[in-house]
Amino acid sequence: MLKVMLQQYKELTLKCIDAVNEKEFDNLLCYLDKRQELIENISDMSYSNKEFKYICIHLDILELDKKLKEMVVREKLEIKSRINGLTRSKKAYSSYNGKSNNMSILKKMI
Repeated sequence: MLKVMLQQYKELTLKCIDAVNEKEFDNLLCYLDKRQELIENISDMSYSNKEFKYICIHLDILELDKKLKEMVVREKLEIKSRINGLTRSKKAYSSYNGKSNNMSILKKMI
């Protein structure tokens, strides 16, 4: 039973990786929720640490989790960078518009 659940966990992890690659973040959240449910179900089971470790190594779960984590961190940094760029652009635009309005007022006064 443990092996079946860990296989499902692996499949969900692969779906998460695909969702990050495709930038389908709604699907990613759904898959992460399902993974969390599996984790809770697995933690309620009785098994030995040796058995758990053996199955995880055999299914490459640790490597896949590491890859997913790296991808999510990279995507998070990329999105944060884009948001910061948009914020700077918005500030520059607002600043430029504010100056042009002041100049037209000055032209009218002269």
